[in-house]
Amino acid sequence: MHWVRQVPAFLKQHRKILGWLWTLLIVAVIARQLYNLGLRDVLGELPDEPMFFVLYVLGFLCGPLCEKFVFRVIWPGTRTVGWYSLLRKRALNFVVLGYSGDVWFAMWARERLRLRARKAFHGVKDSTILGGMAGAAFTLSLVVSFALAGEDAMIARIIGRTEGPLIAMALAAVIGVAAVFIFRRSVFRVGLVQGIKVFVIHLLRFVLTNIFLILQYAVVLPSIPMDTWLLFITVQMLIQQLPLIPNRDLLFLVVAMEITRGMGVDEHSLSALLVATTLLRQLGNTALLIVTSILAPRFAPEIADRPESDWAEKLANENGNAGQKAAD
Repeated sequence: MHWVRQVPAFLKQHRKILGWLWTLLIVAVIARQLYNLGLRDVLGELPDEPMFFVLYVLGFLCGPLCEKFVFRVIWPGTRTVGWYSLLRKRALNFVVLGYSGDVWFAMWARERLRLRARKAFHGVKDSTILGGMAGAAFTLSLVVSFALAGEDAMIARIIGRTEGPLIAMALAAVIGVAAVFIFRRSVFRVGLVQGIKVFVIHLLRFVLTNIFLILQYAVVLPSIPMDTWLLFITVQMLIQQLPLIPNRDLLFLVVAMEITRGMGVDEHSLSALLVATTLLRQLGNTALLIVTSILAPRFAPEIADRPESDWAEKLANENGNAGQKAAD
């Protein structure tokens, strides 16, 4: 069983290669599904309505706008966090690696907002944890609403038997929230009132972002009922809760294209819409990463040329040194 102990080290050492292999596998599955549907037919149904792209931009900006208010709550008395830093944080998280944007943003806040490393680190960490809790709560509310509306069969197609996952998710949410409040002092540095405000803002972010996404879908295919769009939103939110999975957008595309079968709708039009939405999100975040990298010497000269590993190492060292001084 010696090889079992070596698995974590192997995964850590080769995580980038494994991530690329996972992405290639997902792309291959998508390509096969498009081929089975008829690639030419799907490409012919790609959306060209201007409002589709306008709604995408509005939904895209909801996240950074809400985070401006989040960090105003977490770091009162400091300068307002600018658009550049929040957009680059988003691009790094989506394109490079999950939480790499958070590490960069903490370093940016330390340098540009003149925060102590410990305060910058804990502020970003608190926002990330509370954002994850808000996402889990929003996902749970969607799943429960489907169950209460009698759409158990729809959800069961995705997550298997309905009762078990619902109960498990509900218990996990209750236990998680209880644990957070019990160990709040060791988990969070924000106060209770601050934490509630941040949680509510993140919850509002999820609501607004998904409203714009549903409107995007409805503009292109207005004949499809609302519960179908809510189903896709629920699937996407469920997939977003999966840990350590790169390119969740592509995984969502695979699952969504699979469940369109037998729904009584035009598979070509629906698949084309899902492909367009996913590609637009991928291309948008990639373009954003390129633009913010070009603008880095102007907006973040202190850390523009610093590799990501250096950001994390320096922040961890400074945070540890600050904690040691406090203990002494």
